[in-house]
This record gives sequence, C-alpha cells and structure tokens, in this order.
Amino acid sequence: MKENKISSAKTNYNFSLFLVIILSLTFGLVGATAAIMIAKPYIVSSPDVLPAVNQADNSSGNLRQANSIIENAKKIIASQENKINDTISASQNTIVGIFKKNPSAATSSDAVAKKNFTIGDYYKLTDAVGEGIVVTSDGWVLASDFARGVPENSVLKNFVVITKSKDVYNIDQVSQTGMGYYLFIHLSRAKDLPVKSFISKTDLADSQSLVALNWQGESYLTSIVDKISATQPVKDSDVSSQDIIFANNLGEYFDNAFIFSLNGQVVGYFDKKNGPIPLYNFQPLIKGLLHGKESKHASLGITYINLQEYAIKDVGYNKGALIYSDGKLPAIKPLSAAALAGLQTGDIVLSADNVNIDADHDLSDILEKYSAGDEINLIFRRSGTENSVKIKLQGIK
Repeated sequence: MKENKISSAKTNYNFSLFLVIILSLTFGLVGATAAIMIAKPYIVSSPDVLPAVNQADNSSGNLRQANSIIENAKKIIASQENKINDTISASQNTIVGIFKKNPSAATSSDAVAKKNFTIGDYYKLTDAVGEGIVVTSDGWVLASDFARGVPENSVLKNFVVITKSKDVYNIDQVSQTGMGYYLFIHLSRAKDLPVKSFISKTDLADSQSLVALNWQGESYLTSIVDKISATQPVKDSDVSSQDIIFANNLGEYFDNAFIFSLNGQVVGYFDKKNGPIPLYNFQPLIKGLLHGKESKHASLGITYINLQEYAIKDVGYNKGALIYSDGKLPAIKPLSAAALAGLQTGDIVLSADNVNIDADHDLSDILEKYSAGDEINLIFRRSGTENSVKIKLQGIK
C-alpha cells in the first residue's frame, strides 16, 4: 500500500513537471512571436540578405532592394518606398528600346487597318538590341552603342526606336559623343517626349540610394558605395578627379539599365561588360543638342592641389584649390582661359559660381557641368586678399 502511494506521488510529480515545462515553452514562444511582430516594422535586414528575402513587385516591374539600411524609422521607410515607386513611374517612359528594322512591319494606323495580324510583321518587345534614354523633348536619345562600330548611314537605314507607349520612330540623325560606349540618335518627327535631367557629380553622396531601370521594366534598388578621389596630389582642372563606385550587384538580375537618383535624375548606366558607368559628364553635350550645335566640355587650364586633402595649420592654406605645378604640367596652361583671365601660380581658388571648393566639391568636378563658352565666376585668394574674376571657359582640345 505504501509503495502504491509513493508510485502515485511520483507520477503526479512527473506530470506536474511536464505541465510546467509545456506551459513555459508555450509562453516563451508566444512572447518571442509578439516581440518579433512589434519590432518587425522598425527593422530592415542587412544588405546581404535583402535581395534574397525582401523582393517585392510593384506596378512597373520587379523591385529588388539592396544596400539600404534604415533603423527605427517606420515613416522614413514608407517615404523611401513612395520615392522609389514615384521614381520608377516617372522614369520608365524616358527609356526607349532600339530594334533592327523590320521592313514589313506596319507602323501607321492606316497600314495596320489593312492587314491581318501576322506575327512576323511586328516587333517583339523582348527583341531589343539596345536601349537609350530621351534627353531632349524633340527626339534626341542617348543610346548604348548598339551599332558596335556600324557606319552612321547603316544606323539610319537598319534600326528603329520604340517608346514605352509603343510608338515606332525611324532614326534620321546620328551624333557621336566621343565616348566609345554611347552615341546620340535623333527620332524622326518626334515631339513632346518625356525628358530626364542628368545629375551633377557634386550632387551625389556616399550611400545615396539609386534605382536602376531597364527597357524590360525591371527595377533594382542599389546605392553609391563610394566616391573615390584621384590618387595624384596635383590635379588637372580639365580631367575628372573622382570616380563613382556603385553597388556592383546589378548583373545578377539583368544586363542593361539606366540608373536614377530618387529625385528622378539620370546618374549612370550599367552593363555586364563595362559595369556601372557614371553619365553626369554628358550635360555639356546635351546642352549643345538643345541649341542645335556641337558642344565641348569646358576647359579652365590649370593644375592645382585641393588643400582640404592635407592637414595644414596655416589658415591661409586650409581650403580651396592652390594653383601649383609638379613639373609635369604648367600651373597655368599657355593661352588657356585661366591665363587670359590673369590667374597666377600660387593663387587659391576658393569657389566657382558660389560653390565652395572642399573635400566634397573638387574644382574639376564642378567644371564638368559647364560647356565651352560658358562664363564662370571664380573667387580666389592672392597674397591674403580675396578677389573675384569672371572667366569665359574654353573647350577641351
């Protein structure tokens, strides 16, 4: 009898212990789940996991997010998503596809009305051989080098351009950019096309979010990884001093895409062969197209040191671009815009058109958005005294 009571007591004890363990695990699981649900809106995964677990569709295609870290900012995340979607919607119509011409294709409403549908007589939208972006409302397009060295008359004869609204245009003019990857083409009888402006390099910042879009309507959220300054201490005002490095993961999803800032300006172009390429240096050339004349990049004609790249105690030498020669190039090139304006070796250029020259705004980067013939106002220091001069920029030769 006593043994039965002991056995029963052990059974009750084991059941109670089992019940306590089950309840503890249940409450722990509920608590953990609740904590995750509360914290989830405020946490965005790290860049390494975002492409795999945070893919989302929107009205314009597949938006894959990467390289974006936002902490404790629910409203900011919502605002960011709105900006991304707005950028995609506003930018898509500026991208065009380039196709090999199909002589039998019906392109006018009268011709279409007279024909029965024959698949070979139309352009399949996935068969684009290149893509471009509209840069003027009257039909100029900056295009990837789809022709690959084909003579200009062959481009005019053998290719057409199709817009997102499925309008088909013949090409009636070709203009070389001087940059091997790109050319300008003009669409015959085009008018009132949607246009995007090109961002200036000085308006770009490290970690800035960007959206890549291609002709197929796919989109990808990437960012600027870094702005790398040229390593040489003495710089040429007529040569870019920085290169922009984008998050180089676009090729995992598609080959060709234009890259936009979240305010809708064109930043660059991506293809697997050449990687991400900044496009801000096309501004002067586009300005020439708008005025119906050839345009060249601007030349000031000096070599200099950016003083903010050095630790200097003397307050007279702690900022600006010191006109200086390392012996390889003259500090001021003969007959250059700077020489004609009277600048001298040892002058320190402090600002250009009210943009201060500093670690984020190098002199050569500021000059990239100007064309030959533009006037620019420089503030410079000479022998401790600040002066101003208006200089008419020349063209790079």
